[in-house]
Amino acid sequence: MKKMDLFYVCNAVTLIIFIAVTIWGLLFLNPGDEMGYALLSFYLIIPVSSFVIAFILTKTNTNLIWLYPIVFGLFGFFIPTLIFHGSWGWFAALYVAAPALLGLLIGSGIQKIRTVKTIKTGE
Repeated sequence: MKKMDLFYVCNAVTLIIFIAVTIWGLLFLNPGDEMGYALLSFYLIIPVSSFVIAFILTKTNTNLIWLYPIVFGLFGFFIPTLIFHGSWGWFAALYVAAPALLGLLIGSGIQKIRTVKTIKTGE
């Protein structure tokens, strides 16, 4: 798979996850289920997927990967604003942007270590 194709696939998967979480919240959220929805979505599904996808994005070697935490942090802002009508939007944006940024930093660090090892060993 080409590196730019991987970039587009990762972004598409993230969009699908965000759309699924939004549809779940808008159409299938029953009264009284808000806490479970928020815990599952904003403390588990979205942060873990943002971290993993950002980590995978570091293999693409494009500078566009650094926009990933910003763009999808904005999605993290709009989902609770749309579903809960203005509650804790910026706080949720941090739960999306922080794991994505952490995944990018760790992935970039591993890529640099591999590059240095490859240069030293001459492979």
